Amino acid sequence: MREIALLMKAALVPGETVHLKLVREGRDKGQGIGYLPDGTMVIVTNGQPLVGQQVEAQVQSTVQTGAGILVFAELKAGNDK
Repeated sequence: MREIALLMKAALVPGETVHLKLVREGRDKGQGIGYLPDGTMVIVTNGQPLVGQQVEAQVQSTVQTGAGILVFAELKAGNDK
């Protein structure tokens, strides 16, 4: 059943824009972490100063892990710092 749920998730591609709230700092310096509505974790470069805010970020890459997909993104211009 889990495999079916994973197959039904919308695939994000590099260059795509996502809107999400950054909820905490990332493991590496300057990162902010947010989640898509389906629970996918998005690591946003330079997002740490905006934790607690809604941001617009551009997908750079995705990585499949045993727990799901990780999305790496960069802030788009126009996000308030």
